[in-house]
Amino acid sequence: MKSWYSRTMMKIDISFERLPLWQGVQEEPGVRRSFPFHLGWDPRGFISQTTEKHILEQVIQTYAEEDYTHGTKPPGASEWANRLGDEKFEFVVQNCGSLQGKSILEIGAGSLYVANKLTDKHEINQYLIIDPAIQETVSKKNIKILRQYFDKDMSFDTTIDLVIGFSVLEHVPDPIRFLLDLHSKLHPVSGTAILSFPDIKRQFRDGDFNAIAHEHTSYLTPATAIRMFNNCGFSVLKHETRSDTLWFFVEANRNQTNIDSFPMDEELLIAALKFHQNITYVSKKINSLSKKGKTIAIHGSSNGLNNLFFLSDLEKYKNIKIFDNDSSKTGKYLPACSIPIKHSSDPNYKTTDIVFVAALSFYEEIKDFLISTHGLPEEQILPLYPQD
Repeated sequence: MKSWYSRTMMKIDISFERLPLWQGVQEEPGVRRSFPFHLGWDPRGFISQTTEKHILEQVIQTYAEEDYTHGTKPPGASEWANRLGDEKFEFVVQNCGSLQGKSILEIGAGSLYVANKLTDKHEINQYLIIDPAIQETVSKKNIKILRQYFDKDMSFDTTIDLVIGFSVLEHVPDPIRFLLDLHSKLHPVSGTAILSFPDIKRQFRDGDFNAIAHEHTSYLTPATAIRMFNNCGFSVLKHETRSDTLWFFVEANRNQTNIDSFPMDEELLIAALKFHQNITYVSKKINSLSKKGKTIAIHGSSNGLNNLFFLSDLEKYKNIKIFDNDSSKTGKYLPACSIPIKHSSDPNYKTTDIVFVAALSFYEEIKDFLISTHGLPEEQILPLYPQD
């Protein structure tokens, strides 16, 4: 599969002839759908997917199909998903304090996990969820579900005090329009919002293929995100990065400013070079180790690893094993790879000669686990891609 980047005096594009549509691991290997993928610079100040409109429409149409599954499962689907859900709950509690008597709007919840935990802890007036795909049934009187997409024309029977949007901003076609609409729905004096979304700065600088997916239309760094929030009328009360995820707590107390044209961020150029180089780098590295008879483990059955297998010749190497700590993936396959996934507790893990960590957002945590659980020497545990 071809990948390339082009550069002119005014424009840089990152293009892949095709990338798999990520829907998570499968019972059997085999890429079901793949589409072209392009990234470029939106002059309003952020990196954006520039894939042709008719291709994006095809991608969006797959979401409505009965066999479609999201690549990242919502809280409640697995132990790993619950861990991520608990992090979201804790961020809300730590930053918002008491929510007694408040009205909360959660966009794209995926499940009732966070809603149930928050309403168990606080006497919340109303908890409204807007999500067209949520399947659960509400059992609490103060929780209500609207199975539709968030829209600026929506009207609510109460003033919204807090909006929560976890893993939403990267999916919406126009993040600026989304934030302006969000601003208009919040309490005009004290309305706040909590949003989390990928921080692509480290990932793009390392050429980490986990950063790119057809479902993600917008790609933000701390700097571009802060600018976007400010221009859309929000004051940033707190922001931080955890495991390549940005967490923002903002207040809607500013007027919208002019959305000017901003010069291209250097992250796009760095990523263009790194993605291109890493396909060759990983193939050469594993080929060299294979010739020496080394057994190789790759930790993290992720979207990024699936992309890499799809774009490279790694499938031909029979000395590779894939491990993951998420038990829901054990025995299943990445679509682009015929190697079954083993659980990270598998005792055979310690027989490998070298470990490449593909889930680089959790590199230090995974390294500590492998040392403490399997006794692997630190020098045998390496990042899949060279670090910046």
